[in-house]
Amino acid sequence: MTGQPAQPSPESARGKKRAEKVARLPKEMEIAFLLSQLFIILVGFTAALLAIFAKVDIFNVVMRTAVALLSAGAIAWVINWLLGQFILEKILAEEKEKLEKAAEARRKEKEEALRRAEEIKAAVEGLNSSELSDLEALLDREDMMKEGRMDNTV
Repeated sequence: MTGQPAQPSPESARGKKRAEKVARLPKEMEIAFLLSQLFIILVGFTAALLAIFAKVDIFNVVMRTAVALLSAGAIAWVINWLLGQFILEKILAEEKEKLEKAAEARRKEKEEALRRAEEIKAAVEGLNSSELSDLEALLDREDMMKEGRMDNTV
């Protein structure tokens, strides 16, 4: 052991990326699903108890409970579907707003870059030929220093 932390394998990195991409339901939807499940269970339980207390045969108890469960399930499904549509529209509106803000920021950056370019162009046009050649030599020297072809001595 060298005391250095182990590098994560590419497989585990891909697994983490996949885990990050998994979409989670908003809390409102999770709560709505939980309440729907509780509602359906209570309706089914209540229908079964009422049928048993009415002293009907077992076939009628099962049929009444099944109809109650199907009805409650259909109602809960419609409510969850409408809630999902509302939440989806809300999320899409928020994402659209974020994209519009990002596009506006990029537009402002481009405008600022163009303005700076115009200022530089105006400054360069105002230079005489000797100042311009000195500037070109300075820029060439900086490029050579960046490439390592020249040391920093004058």
